[in-house]
Amino acid sequence: MKNTVKILIICFVLSLGNISFAQKPEDEKVVTGSDIQQVELTKKELKMNYYQATYCLYNDQFDEALVLFGKLALNDPSNLNYLYHVGLCYYYKGNYSAAKGFFKVASGSASKKYRDNAFERNAPLEVFDYLAEIK
Repeated sequence: MKNTVKILIICFVLSLGNISFAQKPEDEKVVTGSDIQQVELTKKELKMNYYQATYCLYNDQFDEALVLFGKLALNDPSNLNYLYHVGLCYYYKGNYSAAKGFFKVASGSASKKYRDNAFERNAPLEVFDYLAEIK
């Protein structure tokens, strides 16, 4: 499952193409990999990015939401809530095959006790509804 998450994140990063992340603040610590930059965010930055991404998603600004949720997913690749939201962005952009991949991974840890916040690590049960619609 870890390999699947890594593959999805790498595909996500490569699919961003011309979309660039906002300029990073001075206090961000950047860990560079071969093709990806992993950015370690503070708790405050996590909250800010999550709520800004959620705002964009709910206001049909899917490209902006995708960039922000992608940044969060790169920061914490094992957080299935972030991967679920990346899937939502792709779903609403009409890229159902990409969305399905993210939803499949996120469905591995769906929870009834889901709370929509920056520190939630599980996906909501709605992930199964999206998977059923895509088939």
